[in-house]
Amino acid sequence: MLKSITHRGPDDCGTWIDDYSGAVLVHTRLSIRDVTFTGHQPMLSSCSNFAISYNGELYGNEVSRLIGSDVIRSLRGTSDTEKLIEALASNDLETTLQSLNGMYAFALVDKNQRTLTLARDRFGEKPLYYHRDSRRVIFASELKTLIEYGDFVPELDREAASSFMRHNYVPSTRTIIKDIWKVSPGTFVKFSNNGSIYEKEFFNAKETFLNKEQNQYSLVELENILRDSVSIRMISDVPIGCLLSGGIDSSLIAALMQSMSSEKIDTFTIGFQDQAFDEAPFAKMVAARIGTNHHELYVTDADALEVIPQLGEIYTEPFADSSQIPTVLVSRFARTLVPVVLTGDGGDEMFAGYSRYARMLEVESPKFAIIKKFLQNDEIRNMVEIVLKYGPQRLFEKVIGVKGISNKITRYLESINLNSSPELYRAMVSHWPRPTQIINARDEYVHPSWETEFTNSIQNRLDMMRLIDILTYLADDILVKVDRASMSVGLETRAPFLDPRVFSMAANLPPGTLMKDGELKAPLKEVAFKLIGRDIMDREKMGFGVPLNKWLRGPLRDWAEDLIRLENRGDLFNETLLKTYWERHLSGEDWGYWIWNYLMLKDWLSRQPRITV
Repeated sequence: MLKSITHRGPDDCGTWIDDYSGAVLVHTRLSIRDVTFTGHQPMLSSCSNFAISYNGELYGNEVSRLIGSDVIRSLRGTSDTEKLIEALASNDLETTLQSLNGMYAFALVDKNQRTLTLARDRFGEKPLYYHRDSRRVIFASELKTLIEYGDFVPELDREAASSFMRHNYVPSTRTIIKDIWKVSPGTFVKFSNNGSIYEKEFFNAKETFLNKEQNQYSLVELENILRDSVSIRMISDVPIGCLLSGGIDSSLIAALMQSMSSEKIDTFTIGFQDQAFDEAPFAKMVAARIGTNHHELYVTDADALEVIPQLGEIYTEPFADSSQIPTVLVSRFARTLVPVVLTGDGGDEMFAGYSRYARMLEVESPKFAIIKKFLQNDEIRNMVEIVLKYGPQRLFEKVIGVKGISNKITRYLESINLNSSPELYRAMVSHWPRPTQIINARDEYVHPSWETEFTNSIQNRLDMMRLIDILTYLADDILVKVDRASMSVGLETRAPFLDPRVFSMAANLPPGTLMKDGELKAPLKEVAFKLIGRDIMDREKMGFGVPLNKWLRGPLRDWAEDLIRLENRGDLFNETLLKTYWERHLSGEDWGYWIWNYLMLKDWLSRQPRITV
């Protein structure tokens, strides 16, 4: 287990065994704060009753206030781990967790009570998996560590596989393997030696949205909160930089960092030769304006070919957000100079930055009711579907003026009879809207956030979409993508937009403040215009995409077809239907982002001979 996870902590390792409680903790360390031996883990509390294995970073002074000045003076070192375990030893668990500002996952053993507690930060920045049976609880930061454990026989969860085909990821609390679970963000799970389990949320994002204060904000207040969030995340005993895409979120973080640094900070950007996906020129403009020491790396087809066979090993669980490719490459690039970077992750979810939010509100508007009624006519709908399937797609796209319009209309047609906003939004964010047609499974796992009772409790549709994305897409896609890519090379990432104070302010903003005259993420844009300049920042959002459709018809075609020809283990896939979509893709239709899910799952399975399908 230790060997399988050393990439996450290449600087130190340790083991702690306690016969009385029956606990074993194993830890590998990436040394960022207190790089001396006083930060060594697993770590015992000063009273010797508690032992901890902790992954993450804490920001601000909350944990110090919990333990008091006398204890602070008696600490052996300056690590977060020592402060945290002393706080946990002397305070109520839930109170302590609610006080923390940071990213973390930890395992805490209470020797006297013979309990094990697993806990994970509010938004799920750090991962934590576990398996429990009648004899044991085993846990780790990555799924593969549990898959490889001893006599555990891993079996594929087909319901989770169906959900993966829909979303690009397996939603919490499930994993792709039966009987292995994720600790949910903002939750702790306590296991006792008598077999009992106690699970509780210490952070509930929904409650914040339900009890909105409808705060009126000032730009000064927003900038000050963001500035402090960035400032406390810049504290490090090693060099620190920033990932800069050129978009609003990362540009704003970089600008705030540079304004508080006496030296030029290092910024890192990935570029593409395909201009439709290349934000590097914008990042370069931002870097020049704010005065950073900027580094850029242009990705070639050869770079993609080199990384893709490694994705299954890096992500350890099927994962199909294709921006994982540049994320791995920019992480490797940044790690050559710094071991820590700040990122703009979370800005879109907190401040309503995704273009799909505007599309969703538009689709629900009265003017679209006429189009919906028109398309619900069977004859008209059939005619449109025939044109989409057999018509000259490139000409169709050129006439309409929207790239990929055929796929967008196809997906809209599949959801045209959905009446509720949550159903429509789920269809909008789905790759395969009916994944059990692709995966031979009886049903599909559905994250609780999509259940009617949950979604209907949030009356405002913009808030509903933001909340669902925070609980699902942010936790299980965005943060997974960044964590696995960065930690594969021992790079720590920190996300200032995931500060609890930033979340609280953003969640309480009136929706009309977030979206003004159809303009998304209005508050952040106003701050960015002030700090960087409207002339650079006032442009259409691009997203961190890759030319996947072109790659799959070109340099990745042989790789993809080798996977398609592989044995269909356990008759898992509807190979006939999938091969039909592959042929349609090769003929010029763009189905690459849908097919990518299938390829990533099949590639991952090909590397897992122990798994029963």
